[in-house]
Amino acid sequence: MIRSIEFEDAFHALTRHPPFPWQRRLFEEHFSTGALPSAVDIPTGLGKTAVMAVWLLARAAGAALPRRLVYVVDRRAVVDQATAFAETLRENLKNDERLAPVRSGLGLGDALLPISTLRGQHVDNREWMSDPAAPAIIVGTVDMIGSRLLFEGYGLSRRMRPFAAGLLGCDVMVLLDEAHLARPFQRLLEAIQEGRSGSGGCAGELTGPAAQNGFPPPFRVLPLSATLGHGPETQPFGLEADDEADETVRKRLEAHKSLTVDHLGEESDLAEALAKWAWDVMQAAFVSNGQAPAVAVFCDFRKDAEKVADILRKRVSEEMSRPHVILFVGGRRMYERQKAADELQEHRLVGDTARTRSEPVFLVATSAGEVGVDLDTDHMICDLVAWERMVQRLGRVNRYGKGKAHIHVIDQGPPNGKKGGEHAITRHKAVRALLDALPRDSDGRRRANPRTLRDLAANPARVAAATTLMPLYPALTRPLVDAWAMTSLDGHAGRPEVAPWLRGWVEDDEPRTAVIWRRYLPPRFRADSDGPEIPPDRDVRGFFAAAPPQAMEILDTQTSLVADWVRKRARRKLPNLRKDAAATTVGGDGGRGADGEADEARIDPVPFTPDSPIAFLVDGANRPVGVLSLAQMGGMKPENLKRYLAGRRLVVDARLGGLRDGLLDDRSDTATPTIEDNWGDPGGDPESYAWNLRVDVGPDSDQVADGWQSVSAAPYRVTVEGDAVSWLIVSRRRDVGESEDARAVARKAQLLDEHQHWAGEEAARIATALGLTHEDTSMLVAAARHHDDGKAAPRWQRAFGAMEGGGPYAKTTKAPNQSVLNGFRHEFKSALDAEKNGLDAVDRTDARFDLALHLIAAHHGHARPGIGIEGHDDLPPSEAEAAAQTIAMRFARLQRAWGPWGLAWWEALLRAADQAASRRLEEDAS
Repeated sequence: MIRSIEFEDAFHALTRHPPFPWQRRLFEEHFSTGALPSAVDIPTGLGKTAVMAVWLLARAAGAALPRRLVYVVDRRAVVDQATAFAETLRENLKNDERLAPVRSGLGLGDALLPISTLRGQHVDNREWMSDPAAPAIIVGTVDMIGSRLLFEGYGLSRRMRPFAAGLLGCDVMVLLDEAHLARPFQRLLEAIQEGRSGSGGCAGELTGPAAQNGFPPPFRVLPLSATLGHGPETQPFGLEADDEADETVRKRLEAHKSLTVDHLGEESDLAEALAKWAWDVMQAAFVSNGQAPAVAVFCDFRKDAEKVADILRKRVSEEMSRPHVILFVGGRRMYERQKAADELQEHRLVGDTARTRSEPVFLVATSAGEVGVDLDTDHMICDLVAWERMVQRLGRVNRYGKGKAHIHVIDQGPPNGKKGGEHAITRHKAVRALLDALPRDSDGRRRANPRTLRDLAANPARVAAATTLMPLYPALTRPLVDAWAMTSLDGHAGRPEVAPWLRGWVEDDEPRTAVIWRRYLPPRFRADSDGPEIPPDRDVRGFFAAAPPQAMEILDTQTSLVADWVRKRARRKLPNLRKDAAATTVGGDGGRGADGEADEARIDPVPFTPDSPIAFLVDGANRPVGVLSLAQMGGMKPENLKRYLAGRRLVVDARLGGLRDGLLDDRSDTATPTIEDNWGDPGGDPESYAWNLRVDVGPDSDQVADGWQSVSAAPYRVTVEGDAVSWLIVSRRRDVGESEDARAVARKAQLLDEHQHWAGEEAARIATALGLTHEDTSMLVAAARHHDDGKAAPRWQRAFGAMEGGGPYAKTTKAPNQSVLNGFRHEFKSALDAEKNGLDAVDRTDARFDLALHLIAAHHGHARPGIGIEGHDDLPPSEAEAAAQTIAMRFARLQRAWGPWGLAWWEALLRAADQAASRRLEEDAS
């Protein structure tokens, strides 16, 4: 508990700066009592992200707040301050002895605060899922968090989706940053909050009669920033007079931001005008004070941003001058976004840093730089966009009030054509009117600081006219959530795409396609064939199940751009390949390293020919749905190709290239770094790898690096006789992993009784930490102690290579023989045995018995509602089908009783206990 130290001391130790008065007031009046305001409306630059620290300290003080904090930023291209701030909290909490009472109050002991974010070493690491009773911070986008909350989970297997949904829908507080930019998502979150609490909206339809005594724990929402639409009865938490008396707050509210507006001439080019103004402002600032300035250039469209950057770079080259140009746009892989974040730090563009720079900097950005990035530049040039975006841009210049910023807005005129319709034209005029309404300084320029912008907001009708209309969005209903929650069904007619619930029905919202570059793909090469062949569907499915696309390697952009890039890139490659069908160039280097020597130790590529399988198409659950050769890529009609790619993931051979500055570029032959070789450092320490998987080619099917375990191996090169010469090996870190089946393979074997005893101990620990009743704890422990009973079946023991005698075993050291396993689901048999034999300390007449049976059946993500019945030789098919139907009906009955997220939460408790027991074995083996 932290009552033994002052809030200010603890906050300072956590964040390395004292709290603002409003942060102290938020803690005392709201968080410490467990009562959240309707919203937090604080101007940019005054520490909204630090609400994270206020939550953490309130939790440590024993406040009735959720254990997990989810911070959402509405940008696909986010490089967010929240990530860096979460890492700061984690490190300070670990290393500062003054925070020992806080660690104790949080129940962390010597453990680190779990965080999972969208960049750096914590990308999608699922630390937050390892212990449902521990505090955790998750930072994500609307799409990442929203899809997981609605049981879809972009990029997650269907088996992992209920695990994520259960932990995101219960015991969670969502901080929605810049909520006014994500209003459909805010409405969705509020509908879930109201539906789970029964306070309105869905009127309790999203919970169930079994939920009681605070379990499952609640779901709470706290919008941050200007939350448009709040009436006087729900006034958000904001600055008060005493808050503004603080010297730092006043300085930032009244920061010198001098604004002018000019019209773009009819014959003028917008990008050229933006570039000219940026250069002139840079030179004037450099001459006036001799310091190297940072000038931001914001563009509405990426094509304009790319052109501005090219113009500035050309001028830098021609004039042999010093400015550095940074292009910050969306449509990049996470890897390149991380590099961009490092570049921003290097040039002192992020945070409250010293202003001295060795060279001027131009930051050319689209909307990717408007939200979630703690940017601070000296001056700004931009085009005119909707008011909510103008406010965001203005918050990225002289953010801390330490200089005198010059801001130049180029009014390019209202949009032409049908884009946005009449509202867009009216909105454009309203934005210009708001800018013209800003007060003037003595030099005639307008003051555009947070205080004058807030004064304009006193007229909500005027602001609303200048703001983008909220898209229409569909209502959230219980039948819809029930359909999404049936995650074990591959298809369901009543399960629509979740995008409209996350972002509304957006006009002209193009479909999107993700592109992933891989060094190794499933095609294999036979010595007697003219080119690679596609393995059986089973092997392709197995490869992508074992090595699914990871967040760091995904480039997500409009399908039309991908289709155009694919066709042009293929047509550039084809002529050369037809001259030399045996080309195996990786990025144009002939399979050789930088020193020109062949890199045989790492590169064993199948031949690259016009008809080679060069790309695989997978759906959102990473299931293969198609394959393309270069010839097919270059020959498909554009419209057919767009339809083929829409909403899918395109995993391409890295030799295709086509990436420059992290953006699609059909002319680029530059080598594309991939995640398999640790972004160009294949010889690095495995612990430094950017993901939890490795894909290698080796001479033996079980050849893996220390600290890793093989989860998939398939022939890669084969002789004429069909013997494997090399193997395509997927290995996984031993201490993490999505596939719970992979955890049955361990460093050392473990008897079934011991594993289930350990799982029971972990379940008891989790239940005690959560404060479950004695009866609920007994139920959860009983389920944990019998969840793997089905592994005692001879088929499972044979398939996993269990040693003769002394068994049965729950863990073995050998990868399973899938042909022997034949689809056998041990949890199906475990549930049948528990139903037949009963469970310790749980009476059959108790409703908890039914829940325990479901948790056992669903502990690997099946039984929602379906579960496989193959391989159960001891059951006639009719009996197996009837048992599976009973399991499906039990799922439906329990979901009605607990609600979709409530039942998924119970499942997550058992799954977490099971995984904790598996980690315990790995730690013991090491």
